[in-house]
Amino acid sequence: MKLFNFFKLKKLLVLNILLTFYIATNLIGGERGLVSFYEKERIQKKFNAKRGKTFQRIIKI
Repeated sequence: MKLFNFFKLKKLLVLNILLTFYIATNLIGGERGLVSFYEKERIQKKFNAKRGKTFQRIIKI
C-alpha cells in the first residue's frame, strides 16, 4: 500500500523516469538509433571505397 501511495503522490517523478527510459531505449535502438547510425556509416564508407575504385578503373580506360 505504501508503494501505491508513493506513486500516487509522485506522479511527476514516475512520468520523468518512464520518459527517460523511453528516450534512452530509442536513442540506442531503433532504425534511427545510435547503433544503426554507426552501422550505416560503416556501410557508406565501404560503398565510397568501392565507388572510388570503380572511378579509377574508368579513368584508366
